[in-house]
Amino acid sequence: MSGFTLGNSATLATVTIRVKDRDKMIAFYRDLIGFALKQEENALAIMGTKENEKEQIWLEESPRATDHFGETKRLANYAIWLDSLTDIASVYQRLKKAAYANLQVNITPTQVTLNIIDPEENILILSCLNSEEKVKLETDLSALATEEARFLAPSTRVSTLSFNTPDISQMQDFFNQTLGFQKKATSVSLPDTLDIELNTSNSDKILTPSHEILG
Repeated sequence: MSGFTLGNSATLATVTIRVKDRDKMIAFYRDLIGFALKQEENALAIMGTKENEKEQIWLEESPRATDHFGETKRLANYAIWLDSLTDIASVYQRLKKAAYANLQVNITPTQVTLNIIDPEENILILSCLNSEEKVKLETDLSALATEEARFLAPSTRVSTLSFNTPDISQMQDFFNQTLGFQKKATSVSLPDTLDIELNTSNSDKILTPSHEILG
């Protein structure tokens, strides 16, 4: 039986995160990150950018799932790429104004990155090209923030998913042979659309069935 292979035009449609407190997570992703709440349907909160029909983030409420906070989970982190320094500056300013503690800022001559831990300990990485090296310090980032950038731009996209796995080769073979991703050293990819990074972990929590654990 031959495996199904994704076509060259395949892209990531939606990332679903299982959550315990949907209202708290909606408030975080809407009011601080800048996603728009498109609709709520049964246990789902469907979020995306205000001017784009794509449903980029689903928050699936599962109050009986075990949280395993503070422990290694299957989802190591996920990264979102922003095309505008104004957008990432405005997210930064909202987080600072809310005195949000779980935020780290990394500024290089080529890129600005925000490492954020959401209220249920999922690691979110926001990145943007530091065009013409406009940002050198966090004060430069604050200066670029605007009230008009209340919602993320429609070009916002999830660029990387990072998973913990006990067997990188097995995971690579699944993505490569079954789905048609391109195989790399410790990752796989859909060129120009999505990278999936794989990290070795022996934590027993990453073997917990998905419906039984948050994240």
